[in-house]
Amino acid sequence: MYSSLPLYRRVIFYLGCTTIAIALVVITGWQFHITTLKTMVPGVTPMNPVTAITFILAGSWIILYTRRYAPYRDAIAAVLSVVGLLHFVTYFLPVPQVRMDYLLYGDVIRNSGIPNKIAPNTALNLLLCGIAMLLTGRGGYKLQMLRQTLLFLSFLLAYTSLLGYVFNLQPAYRFGGLTPMALMTTIAFLFVILALILSDTRYGIIKTFASPLTGGRLMRRIIPMILVFPPLINYLSLIGQQRGWYTIEFGIQLSTFIFAIVLLVFIILYAMVANRQQKKE
Repeated sequence: MYSSLPLYRRVIFYLGCTTIAIALVVITGWQFHITTLKTMVPGVTPMNPVTAITFILAGSWIILYTRRYAPYRDAIAAVLSVVGLLHFVTYFLPVPQVRMDYLLYGDVIRNSGIPNKIAPNTALNLLLCGIAMLLTGRGGYKLQMLRQTLLFLSFLLAYTSLLGYVFNLQPAYRFGGLTPMALMTTIAFLFVILALILSDTRYGIIKTFASPLTGGRLMRRIIPMILVFPPLINYLSLIGQQRGWYTIEFGIQLSTFIFAIVLLVFIILYAMVANRQQKKE
């Protein structure tokens, strides 16, 4: 059935399914006290169980979008926005009795021995994504620019958290003792944000990104490379420095050299392919 959908709708559908699958695994871990399922990666903060429930709702919204089924989408988006706002505000206020994570899973969280309240950046991301869902397919240029700004801020929160895990800097994100965003929460947010980006491509940067023209094709190839490759080579460089294979200065020089060469090769190859395609057209 979904093979007949446009490419982006199929991608959005699979992103929604993956988000729900991650959340179901985490909830199973909390329900049956299986630490491996709660974290999926040893030694990191587990996803809060209520956060997992919100990701089931977010994944459901994404799947409903691919089916063009509207009746429940706004309700889901509103619930996510309210849950995000509630837990962002109450993280800093002494009113745990109104927090859903304590109301539904209070005993389980306390017995786990982990201060696993919904993190403030997680709550803020839920709010941003919920509002972006409400704005999907609505309004004109200005409203969609607002939506894209919210998604950009949401992506920055998730991507910064992911870099913290990659470079083992999570203590640096515990400003004032705040709970960090869990690793699986970060990954699930990236799936949700990507689905939301692809769900409305009428205006702005997202329109260029989704365009079949040369500029759009370039963006779709170079943005993932820029987001993934520099952290990867710097991570490998950091490992070499920690093991004493070379100095910090040499590590910086090596990672910069590799990135410059790979980027140069990428641009040359892409230009050659683009020229070939333009000649055929």
